[in-house]
Amino acid sequence: MKTIYLVSLYGLENIGGLERVNAYLYEILSQKYPVKIIQKTKKPFRHGDWLFQSLLISLKLFFIPNKVVVGTSWHSFLFPCDVTFHHGTTLGYMKHSHSFYKSGKRIAAMEHIGAVTAKKNIVVGEHVKDELIEFYNIPRRKITLLNNFVNDSLFIPQLTSKNNTTIKIGFSGRLDERKGLDKLIALSNYIEKLDGFELLIATHNENNASLFKSNRKTKLCTGIPAEKMPDFYNSIDVLYFPTQYEGFSMATLECLSCGIPVVGTDWAVGKELSCFPFTKVIEYDTPPEALINYFKEMYELYHTRKRVIHEEISKNFGRKQYEDKLFEIISPLMEK
Repeated sequence: MKTIYLVSLYGLENIGGLERVNAYLYEILSQKYPVKIIQKTKKPFRHGDWLFQSLLISLKLFFIPNKVVVGTSWHSFLFPCDVTFHHGTTLGYMKHSHSFYKSGKRIAAMEHIGAVTAKKNIVVGEHVKDELIEFYNIPRRKITLLNNFVNDSLFIPQLTSKNNTTIKIGFSGRLDERKGLDKLIALSNYIEKLDGFELLIATHNENNASLFKSNRKTKLCTGIPAEKMPDFYNSIDVLYFPTQYEGFSMATLECLSCGIPVVGTDWAVGKELSCFPFTKVIEYDTPPEALINYFKEMYELYHTRKRVIHEEISKNFGRKQYEDKLFEIISPLMEK
């Protein structure tokens, strides 16, 4: 039997959404097939580590027999992967978040090569498909849409009674400009003057946490493990996600699966979720006073309908339907 080699530069560590999806892929594919992770070497290169690591991974793959290779964007860009997952594009990230960094164009070039050489490109969201076509001229026939899924047996509503005199607004993600740091600060400052609102932030580390420490109605939780995130989502009433760029947000899916409505930008909600009434798409520059009205509206509509939200998300983005679609793609490759 062939072995699936899952390319993940940083392994399956809980670094972000990309690594979490790769961990899910490993878990699901291992149910039927032998799977191995191919990742960067433990000893980093002194300069251009990301480039040389991806070159080394590409080279290694040429010498492995009897395999199916599941790539990740540019991580093995010189090897013609059987399928390559794209969680976004570097050019899209730089364009929409107005963030231009030194290595960005080089990574985008590697990403382009990886998409061209891959036999099939899997995109996690409609936005990503549009970007592969627009930025890299990838033919539609080489692109397959497979939305991210949510672990709907873990992210479930906790239907416990609590004090509803305060509406708790939540945010989950890194505290950086792409995720909407300036909008979070503005909201945090605004609700200091209001009664009946709190802001709860779950973030990976302490970066920029000091910007909120003087605000008594804003609480930060850092380093929450993935398995504990359902407790965080169930402690809030509405998720606020003013991100400037996402491929297909895991935070949004996980929160909705817990029965919590979402107020966020088009990038937070995406084309796939904007049709649901329990999501509210806003402009990035929506002022705090307007946001407060949206939070009230969503809370009043859905704080007693968490199970309804969960069931809808489970049906459309749950694990079972994802597994079925994934094996439809992978199984024929294993049988060749």
